[in-house]
Amino acid sequence: DDFMAMGVINAVHRAGLRCPQDVGIVSFNDSRLCDLTTPGLSSVSLNLDRLVQKAVTCLLNLLDESPSNEPVREIVPCTLRVRGSSRLNHGGMA
Repeated sequence: DDFMAMGVINAVHRAGLRCPQDVGIVSFNDSRLCDLTTPGLSSVSLNLDRLVQKAVTCLLNLLDESPSNEPVREIVPCTLRVRGSSRLNHGGMA
């Protein structure tokens, strides 16, 4: 998550490495912490409203129907918020 990634950025700096030139870092949650690091932390932003909606729908379906042994697979789109901790180069992420 973002809090853990902040520690990784600090560890990278203490090791004498540069972010993103030497190590690219991308996190998960896209919290307000992402703008507090130097460089800013790239992070995956979840669509929490849609995620909760799908979870509640699955739970209600379980209550209305007899349980199945088949796993339920749902896809919830998310967005990558690119900030300074990762960068694109000609070969992709660096």
